[in-house]
Amino acid sequence: MVNIKRLVISKEDYIQLNVLSDIELINRWNLGEEAAFAVFYKRRVKALVHLAFIKTADAAVAEEIVQDSFLKFYQHRGTPFLNPLGYLKVVLKNKVIDYYRKEASSMSAISIDAAPEAVSKNDPASALIAKEQYALLYEAIDQLPKKCGEVFKLRRLSDLSNKEVANRLGLSVNTVEQHMRRAIRLLSRMGLLLFIYFFSVI
Repeated sequence: MVNIKRLVISKEDYIQLNVLSDIELINRWNLGEEAAFAVFYKRRVKALVHLAFIKTADAAVAEEIVQDSFLKFYQHRGTPFLNPLGYLKVVLKNKVIDYYRKEASSMSAISIDAAPEAVSKNDPASALIAKEQYALLYEAIDQLPKKCGEVFKLRRLSDLSNKEVANRLGLSVNTVEQHMRRAIRLLSRMGLLLFIYFFSVI
């Protein structure tokens, strides 16, 4: 099995290939140019790890999810991807969902199968379900320790960065991350993480 992180590329190849678009890189990789995939990986990996970290609040999990996503992409070599980054984001999103499935084995607030439909804004019945689920979510957040709940609301519901939350609450960024991890663990036990995920789309 290929180790995506250990793909090697020379400085000269990187400079030459880095001017190409994602699609051009993948097309050249599909034709056998391994270095083209290495450039695509280096170009996109940091942003995707950051995205995965926002969704999981766990750096190690985020790194693993992104590596697994790139590996799945790599295993589909030969596919004429029209939007390589878009495909990677879909794979990453599904792997985050899989992570939450494992973390929250019993879903009391919303079922895994019902989650996508529950957030549809085009159907009145779905909108009503979503409103009810929001009420459950806020009730659960209110049960969190005070500072933990404040951090979670600002990060996930107000979409502030860790640094913005830290500045607003007078905390360090590391403390904000610790509160987020604790909030996710506690909400996981309440079966609410998939609902939270679907209301915070990649």
